[in-house]
Amino acid sequence: MINLILIAPPAAGKGTQASLISKEYDIPHISIGEILRKEISNNSDVGKIVKNMIASGQLAPDDLVSKLLEKRLLEDDCEKGFILDGFPRNIHQANILEEILKSQNKQITKVFLLSIDKEIAKKRLLGRLICSNCSANYNDLFEDSKPNKNGKCDLCSGTLVRREDDNEETFETRFLSYEKDTLPIIEHYNTRNILIEIDAGISVEHTFSLIKKVLNDKN
Repeated sequence: MINLILIAPPAAGKGTQASLISKEYDIPHISIGEILRKEISNNSDVGKIVKNMIASGQLAPDDLVSKLLEKRLLEDDCEKGFILDGFPRNIHQANILEEILKSQNKQITKVFLLSIDKEIAKKRLLGRLICSNCSANYNDLFEDSKPNKNGKCDLCSGTLVRREDDNEETFETRFLSYEKDTLPIIEHYNTRNILIEIDAGISVEHTFSLIKKVLNDKN
């Protein structure tokens, strides 16, 4: 069983790497951000609570997020493992996660810390474009990530859009929060000898190759 956590600053590529790992090892990518955005899209009670918070770069309350996560981890597709993207974000959430996993007789096997320069991360976020049809990702601030046709997806010709919260003010808020809250989490998992730091600043392919090397190592 492979139960993973991905930790990274904004726009370091957690979602992309989680999707690649999910496909390679056939385990679900559990994105807290996607779960919350789905609640917002459905106009649920939870969605109404977190909509304004997410738009301004704030984080959803821990008790609310943990209940959604606990329910998700009980679904059948998590039997072989899972990848957590966006949780835990602070030491309190890490402790909550341990209690959830203990109650489900599960444990984290690896924690990947994706490292990236702040300015590169900012360009990745500010230039990010997402296909409204197939969710493919592009970036108009990096030559090798631009779509072939401006505003259109290379794969399905769907319209490319920017997320409402992909702006400089929100990035700075999230990055400051990351720097403040992440160090205790890093220390928490490092003492358990399950933390692996990965260079996420070169390319998607390079980062994924490093992750696979760790996961495929039987020693």
